[in-house]
Amino acid sequence: MVGRKPEAVELLREVVRCRHTTVGHDHPSTLHGIYRLSKLLVEEGHLEDAAAALGDAPTVAATALGSADTVSLQLTAVAEELRASIAAVGSEACGAALRRLEQLVPQLAERDGESAAHAKALRESIERLKSRGGD
Repeated sequence: MVGRKPEAVELLREVVRCRHTTVGHDHPSTLHGIYRLSKLLVEEGHLEDAAAALGDAPTVAATALGSADTVSLQLTAVAEELRASIAAVGSEACGAALRRLEQLVPQLAERDGESAAHAKALRESIERLKSRGGD
């Protein structure tokens, strides 16, 4: 959906709503939908919307799936990217979030497909955040 990100956001919101209703909040497919939605919102700079969409999903995923599960790692990475993006440039909170992100990247990179692509995008995001004075 290149160039149609607002439509993608609305479709992902609907997917998450449907999955939440049909299989529950802690189901892997619901959590993956939350990951994709929150990741897209962060990429688009809609940080408040991303935080609202993400909610407690990283904690729910870690509890339901285990902290080493791919979806758990993806959600944790989005949460840290969001924290780093929201935190004041140069603040300890921003620096701490960037350090946690740097620790997650290798774990995601060793996985296939979407996780490996997310790891690459995270590396770029880390560099962008650092270049604005994040750490």
